[in-house]
Amino acid sequence: MAKIKENFIYYFMIIFPIIDILSSFNNRYDLLPFSPGIIIRGFVLLCAIIYIFTNKDITETKKKKYYTYFILFILFALAFYIVRLLNGYSIRDLLLETVAFSKFWYFPITIIFMDSFKFDNEKLARSLKISTVLYSAGIIIPMITNTSFDSYISDYDGIVGWYYSANEIGGLLAINSVILFLHLKVNNEKGYIYLILLNDFCLSLIGTKVSLFSTIIINAIVLILFISIKGIKSKEAKYASIIFGVSLIFLLFSSTSYDILERLNIHLPFLAKNPSKHEVRLLSGRDDMLRDAYAVYKDTSIMNKLFGMGFLNNTTYRTVEMDMFDILFGFGIIGFIIYFIPLVYYLIAVLKKSIKLTLHNTICLMGAGLLLSISFLAGHTISAPAVSLYISLALGLTKKQFRN
Repeated sequence: MAKIKENFIYYFMIIFPIIDILSSFNNRYDLLPFSPGIIIRGFVLLCAIIYIFTNKDITETKKKKYYTYFILFILFALAFYIVRLLNGYSIRDLLLETVAFSKFWYFPITIIFMDSFKFDNEKLARSLKISTVLYSAGIIIPMITNTSFDSYISDYDGIVGWYYSANEIGGLLAINSVILFLHLKVNNEKGYIYLILLNDFCLSLIGTKVSLFSTIIINAIVLILFISIKGIKSKEAKYASIIFGVSLIFLLFSSTSYDILERLNIHLPFLAKNPSKHEVRLLSGRDDMLRDAYAVYKDTSIMNKLFGMGFLNNTTYRTVEMDMFDILFGFGIIGFIIYFIPLVYYLIAVLKKSIKLTLHNTICLMGAGLLLSISFLAGHTISAPAVSLYISLALGLTKKQFRN
């Protein structure tokens, strides 16, 4: 039992790519009422909570803080569902609302778990390698066999393999690239070059702004960090240069890159008349959805403002695909505050410890910061358990040295 407790997260990291494919087919063809991803990730979340409160290495002071947070979370959840009942929700509506609720709250709870978990470098590296190969296979094999799903329902270029959401798999592979670079720095193995390139090749196929710009930004920043901290003649700098060069070739020879740039140019005539609207190029219409959602939120009841309007609109989910605003509108002012307590607490704890800005920590913070920025602009990150788990992992590794 102790062995399972210490290793369950490594096992699940390996099976998550397969679960995501099964969930994708389930969502596209309505095979089951609840997707396998919800069930398996719900079980992982339960295991994480059990670990938090049964880990003997966690101090009593810290456990009290965790207990306090979970009490706040439970009280908020009760208030959230009571408000939904007062708004006339049926039992079926509550069940559908629970799906969105569980997806969002995965992030704060996994932050607490990652902060308390003892990582083993060798085990984490092994599970990371396998999951990277599996995620890549889930995109490349469908491309070869012409069974891939398109990233868009329109004529835009891009494929997601057998996965469901382009932004979600793009965000996941982006943060995965950061963690692979971290292991390249720690282990200094050439094998990670091939894994990162495999990961970047898949990113070049997806065809979203997230996948394109995150590939360029991550590779450029890591190369600069390796050169400035390790030296231009270091192995790390040489490896990062190779990765950056080959990744640029992937992007230059990928039709998705030119398609993205062409889409950005579509907005130029509008921007010429409205020079203050440059954010339109990045938000892809989300600014209109945000404006409409805010109008509804502004006129809603005080209870909905405090505890959220939820996400269900008749039988469909109402989101603006910008996670921070979705959290505010969906869970209200109180829910928004409680939601971000673990992240704020963690960052304060990092600052209090005066952790040196080492290469290790800089890579972790860069990855988490980039994905949180994407979360604000494009969504599908902290609202997607598959992605938020990896962001929590990057944050968790910030103030931990690997244990061999």
